[in-house]
Amino acid sequence: MIAIFRKPQLPEYVFDEKGEYWLLSDYEENRWWVSEDDSEVTAELDFHFPMANGRCLTETPRLLAAAKELTRLIRRRSTRKMSVRQHKEHHGNILVLLHAISTFRIRSLAELQYHEVMQLIGRMRAGTDGLLQSGQRIDAHLAQFHSKEQLPTIPYDKNGGLKIDRVAVLNACHLPLTVLTSPLVARAFRRVEKTFGMTRHKVYSSESSVVVTQPTANKFAVLLRAMYQYRGQMRCEALLFDPLVGEEANALIRTGKAVETTPIPPEHLTFGLLERATKLLVEEGGDIVSRHCAMSNSTTSVRGQESLRSSQTSIRRLSLACFIIIASFTGRRLSEILLLLRNCLAGNDGRGWWLQSVILKKGSPHYAWIPVPRLVARSIQLLHRVGTHLTAATETDLLFSCHDFYLGRQVKLRPHLFLNKFAADEGLANYKTETGEDGVWHWQTRQFRRFFAVIFLYRFGGSLEALSHALRHDNLDITRGYLSLDGNLASIYRAEVYRFKRKVMSDIANDNGGYFGPVAKRLKRYCEHVRRVLAKRITIMTPDEVDLMIKYADRQLMAIRPKPWVTCTCADTIEATKTAKCHEQPTKTKVGPALENGGPNTCGGKGCSYALMNAANQNYLQKRAEAEGDPGAGEPKNLFEVFKRLNFATVERLANAGNAKRIGGGE
Repeated sequence: MIAIFRKPQLPEYVFDEKGEYWLLSDYEENRWWVSEDDSEVTAELDFHFPMANGRCLTETPRLLAAAKELTRLIRRRSTRKMSVRQHKEHHGNILVLLHAISTFRIRSLAELQYHEVMQLIGRMRAGTDGLLQSGQRIDAHLAQFHSKEQLPTIPYDKNGGLKIDRVAVLNACHLPLTVLTSPLVARAFRRVEKTFGMTRHKVYSSESSVVVTQPTANKFAVLLRAMYQYRGQMRCEALLFDPLVGEEANALIRTGKAVETTPIPPEHLTFGLLERATKLLVEEGGDIVSRHCAMSNSTTSVRGQESLRSSQTSIRRLSLACFIIIASFTGRRLSEILLLLRNCLAGNDGRGWWLQSVILKKGSPHYAWIPVPRLVARSIQLLHRVGTHLTAATETDLLFSCHDFYLGRQVKLRPHLFLNKFAADEGLANYKTETGEDGVWHWQTRQFRRFFAVIFLYRFGGSLEALSHALRHDNLDITRGYLSLDGNLASIYRAEVYRFKRKVMSDIANDNGGYFGPVAKRLKRYCEHVRRVLAKRITIMTPDEVDLMIKYADRQLMAIRPKPWVTCTCADTIEATKTAKCHEQPTKTKVGPALENGGPNTCGGKGCSYALMNAANQNYLQKRAEAEGDPGAGEPKNLFEVFKRLNFATVERLANAGNAKRIGGGE
């Protein structure tokens, strides 16, 4: 049987002379002629524009409908008189924005997700080049040529000189010819031409930034918001949510120039740095502080130069370890951590610890008490002891300060200056890139703002014995309450949640991580369906599979909630609530999972249909089973033991369940 697909058609449009008097062409045409309001000046608006997938905009019905509606409404809904020049400029920006949207392999505005919109807003800071990613795409295309003969060239002068055929390269990259005026594009071509000795052009440094004024970013932001605001007047699918709501979106637009996103360190480097800092804190912290205090009470002649150097080096390493721990579990900026006072800690081990964090916003600093794990409290207590021997030290002095034996006075600690040296000494600078090449990671303090999300989402997939029991953020509610203090931090957390979803879906698609359970089987079956569909095309790309699986999970309303014994995917719906095993016990939760009833027995032992388990969960359960099976075990020391101390048999059975059932395997 041959399937016949009917091309979607726009609804019949009734021409409104009062509204579109400026439109001189038929609405259905793909080239419009528009006129000035009070003159005979006209201009052509062409909808023939390349998309990222190689097709023309006119061959993409739903995006073409959005382009026409936005072009029409941006003129009709304008509160000011709009010239044809301004209308043509808006039309060009609409096409650029739709091209950028097509890079996500979506077919309509209604398919745009929040994380994709945040990427678009981030690219707006670099203007048209940022949205089209023209420089990067041309660099990637030209990188496949290894000799001058392989390049598409055209004559450059009468002496036989050659230069790269710009038009051919742009067509191969599916970019519009208008990017030829871009300095980034010109730089990319000239760099390759100089490499092969073709022409003598000046090549600018690739590190130079392209300054874009705030109005340049705002003109795209206005169009992006119009995709949502005009949803009632657009005769096509519109954006389903306001893209510029919240502080994080507006903060991205306010930057005013092209700034590269802070690189994200690989998970194993993140965990490695945290583990080294934790071991230094727990195993050596007390001795380092004791030696420092003893040296403060001794005379100068007894100290000795070697002892002074050794003490200062140890204090630097300790302060850096404390900084890493505090930054990782609070997500605060460098300047905010260095402004912490000596009296910033409150609480105890029984009732929990709280940190008076500094949040720098416009105007005066804002102080807020936030929950922190005991490890952070330990870090602050050690720093407090280091500064105890300061002359006339008070509780309102800075926490990161100590007495310098050489200078004989109080000095501020600057632990971040030794971050890369500490990482290199601990073997946490070298890593493998995604392509398998050797790389050297450059650590930045800004990367710690993402650490707390990495810890929360990946902590049970890494080998961090020292950190897995010290973390107090055991559910999303505590984290969400803290995120409300800082919109930019909320954006980082959302991005990290999306990266965690990609990792889970990628592991399931590639049979990594040993995922099993009802949810894993459903996702595995959908992945096989996706592969069958993609196999009919030219190539199969893993990012396509992962993104499609994420969209499938979103359509199923799956909410990812990582727990030490399981990853809960229960949706926040009444239907899911009726079948969730955690609701078989009394709870006040009406919609969504009853997290207070969760545990290895409830989530895994009773066979909850929303449980997603992998090898890391199994390993965790195995260790807990061994700990609970110890007759000499004392009082419960962690969350797991508090939950199910009496369910050793269930824990042991769950820990061994992975040996009996796997994705694609037998029951």
